Amino acid sequence: MSKGDPEELLPLSPAVFHVPLALADAERPVIKQLDHVMARVDDPRAIFSLLTETLGLPVAWPLKSYPAFQSGGVALGNLYLEIIQSGARRGAEGRGRFCAIAFETPPIEEAVRELSRRRIPHTPAVPYVERGREGEGKKIRANAVLGGLLGRDFLLDTTILLSRLPGASRLSDAASGSALDRWQMARLLEHNFVFLCEFYYENFGDLPFWSEFKDHGEKRAADLARLRASGGGALGVESVSEIVVGVKDFDAAREVWRKLYAPAPEKAEGVWEVDDGPAARLVRAASDSIRTLTLKVSSLERAETSLREGGMLGAFDDDEITVAPERLEGLDVRLIA
Repeated sequence: MSKGDPEELLPLSPAVFHVPLALADAERPVIKQLDHVMARVDDPRAIFSLLTETLGLPVAWPLKSYPAFQSGGVALGNLYLEIIQSGARRGAEGRGRFCAIAFETPPIEEAVRELSRRRIPHTPAVPYVERGREGEGKKIRANAVLGGLLGRDFLLDTTILLSRLPGASRLSDAASGSALDRWQMARLLEHNFVFLCEFYYENFGDLPFWSEFKDHGEKRAADLARLRASGGGALGVESVSEIVVGVKDFDAAREVWRKLYAPAPEKAEGVWEVDDGPAARLVRAASDSIRTLTLKVSSLERAETSLREGGMLGAFDDDEITVAPERLEGLDVRLIA
């Protein structure tokens, strides 16, 4: 199916979000697992250092500057936390926020065809190509952005619709470093979105933290082993329990999440989980946003002591501890046992 096929041009009317899911739609999973969450921050070096050095969590990939953004990854057992910065820094008043959720997908071209069949709005699969010294390009990964999962967003929904036009995807290349692509990346990270991602390990060459693995499953297993070998760092992190997503129109968003996760069942109202998790929990809220990252730790007492000694203890009770938001540019990270 070409990028310009008529059935790929999905209208973004409210009806898109209420098409019943036929049994046949549940035959082929769109997603393998929840892979990473992106947190846009103003000072990525400070946040990345706090997580990986102060709290001793494993580096999944080092903080590095790319043409359109800075990115570094932290291993949390069954999920990666990507610390990212793009565009103009917002200064002392700037606050970090979780801006995106990424799912690892089966072959992404198959996944986007299935998204179309399920009537979930999406962009085409757009490759991220890194260029060598001689200018040769290597496809490192491919992404497809989805609509409807985090509420209605006029600019994002319009971008998804326009991306279905023939040749539109060739206008976007986050690896090029052009002014247009830097602007596009910064604007995208101002919104809340969900996307699919496929990694091409055969093209990683000698890229540290990536090329020693044959596929993404092997890398995830190795990073989990590193987290366990470290005892979960200073907090005793074992895994991510859930990601909490707030939406204004709960029923409409729930229908899209249900179609995305099929054939995995809804575990409870607005809660889904596949493979080793974490769960995605949808809640009613005054605004559409990715609200909270909840980590499971081996001992709340140990975590509380560590946070208190480091001046990072926020609210706490017998069942849950919050890492002081002011130490994380406002990110809401909670701990449970």
